[in-house]
Amino acid sequence: MADKVQKLKPQEFVNTLGKFLADDETHNVLIRGYFDMPKLKPSLRVIKNTKEMHKGVIVEGGMNKNKLESMLGRALNIPNFYLDSLEWLNIGNGTNIVSTKWNQSVHFTYGDDCDFAFFFPIQEEVVEPKYTEILVEKLKNSRAKKNILLTSNDWTKNPEVLYKYMDKIVSLDLEDYSNKYKEELKNIKTNIDDKPLPY
Repeated sequence: MADKVQKLKPQEFVNTLGKFLADDETHNVLIRGYFDMPKLKPSLRVIKNTKEMHKGVIVEGGMNKNKLESMLGRALNIPNFYLDSLEWLNIGNGTNIVSTKWNQSVHFTYGDDCDFAFFFPIQEEVVEPKYTEILVEKLKNSRAKKNILLTSNDWTKNPEVLYKYMDKIVSLDLEDYSNKYKEELKNIKTNIDDKPLPY
């Protein structure tokens, strides 16, 4: 069980995630961060570049499928990207994926012989306890060697309900990376009524 978020600069984030994926001690990793695409791209790149990650399952969160496919396609640099629950898709470097939904076939195991299950986006699933229970059941039934959960619109403490199931929690810290992200972070703080950010 992990209860502390490691805030990491971009290169530290890539290096640390790569180590987690390659070791035998870490099974469940939660990835947080205030900006969706900047954390999605390096996360998927690390998965593709880690030699232990050959087969995986994308666990689709509660996002419109077209939007989700568009985001994943941009992050993977694959035009016309489509998720398929039956056909394996090569996403590069010999890494192949299929997909499943976070709230379907919840009581059945999945991900047999898979190196990873990538849960994205985790957002509404941690807002209401009944949704969280479903997500946790899905997580527990994964037979993948690694479960990687990536949050979206991560401006609240809601994802903390998952901490007790995680071995590691990391956050991509872009606050000092550029003026663009510094400005966007100010806007986020304004949008949440200047409450303290969750981490």
